[in-house]
Amino acid sequence: MVASDTGKPSGDFTMFAGKTSYPSPVSLETIDYLIAALYRLKESKGVSDNEDFSLFASPGDCDSTHPPIRSEEVDFVSAYTRLRDLKKSGGALSTVLQAVEHEIWLQQQKCNPLALRTGIKSLLKDVLRHILEIGYETFEDPQKHHTFPIAVSGISQYFRSVALATPRIWNRINSSYCIEHLETFIMRSKAVDLSVVVGAIPGVSPSQNRCSVEEFMAIATKHSARWSKFEYHSDGSLLVEGNGYIHPSLYSYPTLYLPHLSELTCCKYHYDPRFDDINHAPFFSGWDMPNLTHFYGLNTMLDWRVNKAPLLQHGDIIIDPSIEVAWSWHWRFRSFLHFAPQLSNLELGLSNVAWSDNETELPVTVLPQLTKLAITIDGVVATKLVTEFFKAIKTPLILTLVLKFSNADVDQTRTDANSMLRAILENSKPRVSFELDAMEHSSPFHDVLQLLTSKLPSIGVLILRGSCIHSSSSDWITREDPLQLQTVILERCDGLEYYVVEKFAELVKARPQWDNFRLFHLDCQSLQPFIDELKESFGHRLLDQFGALKYLQQMKLLPL
Repeated sequence: MVASDTGKPSGDFTMFAGKTSYPSPVSLETIDYLIAALYRLKESKGVSDNEDFSLFASPGDCDSTHPPIRSEEVDFVSAYTRLRDLKKSGGALSTVLQAVEHEIWLQQQKCNPLALRTGIKSLLKDVLRHILEIGYETFEDPQKHHTFPIAVSGISQYFRSVALATPRIWNRINSSYCIEHLETFIMRSKAVDLSVVVGAIPGVSPSQNRCSVEEFMAIATKHSARWSKFEYHSDGSLLVEGNGYIHPSLYSYPTLYLPHLSELTCCKYHYDPRFDDINHAPFFSGWDMPNLTHFYGLNTMLDWRVNKAPLLQHGDIIIDPSIEVAWSWHWRFRSFLHFAPQLSNLELGLSNVAWSDNETELPVTVLPQLTKLAITIDGVVATKLVTEFFKAIKTPLILTLVLKFSNADVDQTRTDANSMLRAILENSKPRVSFELDAMEHSSPFHDVLQLLTSKLPSIGVLILRGSCIHSSSSDWITREDPLQLQTVILERCDGLEYYVVEKFAELVKARPQWDNFRLFHLDCQSLQPFIDELKESFGHRLLDQFGALKYLQQMKLLPL
């Protein structure tokens, strides 16, 4: 029997006027048959797994109404009679089980309140506190995360006492709170680090009695020594003449000392640079952030004057104005990189950014600690801009390079993805892995394998995604080339011809890494008709989606 979603048995019980209606009654004949079986079980001292032991009666013992039968029919009639009796017994037992399950359910409803109270009270405070902290940390809805501690505090007096003694479930404060909630959260968070959010997040409705940004900052900055994360969001509703997307009250605190701040976020949504002064120093330009490690900026740059973040390791910068513009953001970005030589991870997103003929060549910037670089090109982006940018950035220790092209309608007069790819590979050569993601790109990349193996002969992992990735020629590599590839992942690469992959297999076979080589083909329609041939060439080294996931799990790598 299977329990329903409500916990009630899913048997054939129906309720009429408060009474339970059961299935049709069991015959007395079947009941006698079951009693005889239980008696045999009792006589055998509860043992029924002996091969010579028969739990149920021999055919006909419980039913003497059978008509006389001929001897040649004994075997058939015996089997038929036994089968009929067993089915009747099974039905009877099923009815009994349904009745038992229903009675269990009824008694559980009477016991549940007591069991719930007992279970909660018996849960150790430290265990419950840990459960609440995990629940709060994983509650990611920015519109409702403040409701979590309030909700759990209302479950019972025991929950409330533990919740009030768990400061980490009260440590997120938001300018959308009313003043009463804000002060309550700060008080109950005691001395733990605070996560601070200021401004308007798209899709998140502020409370009806929200405090103003001025009021919020006046209260929050009193506890700035406890800030571990600070986020500022503006969707255009906070536009103020002379300050652009930044609320003027933030400029009232130009020299905050934030000893515990590790993450800083500044996002300008629906961005129109005509309403913003990019030459205006950001509100955080004078903040002292000795432990800042992560910066995330949407249409925002860390100003070159920000030199008080010596531990900054991760930069995530997105330039995505609502209209195409030509502005000197890259100068500010270059300045940011110049004063953050300790960066190890950099993610850059570009969209709707043009190049002005009046721009001068960028000076060279060296990032000696950078090991991973991820670039996303979305929409119209000037090829010249990307080319000049990568010429100016030197990454001697780069291990991983990820390029994503996500523009469905590309104007090739301004955005030439092939030229961008070549310019990037000319100036940035990862030593471990390279990924080209063109799943949402329409224009073709020609002779990708030829380009990558010639520019990046020493990489070990190559990941190609997208049907616009093409290689139509196999005369692009010789056995003398120092190819060191050990893993190739192809996902929806319908532009790759079979004979090119076959030629590639022949070349890799001559390399020392052939024994550990793996080729993953994930939904590559152009290769499907030739799977048998590929299996013959690659053997166990050829893996499909299911084999890939199993392999990655064995290697303790994340699934694709």
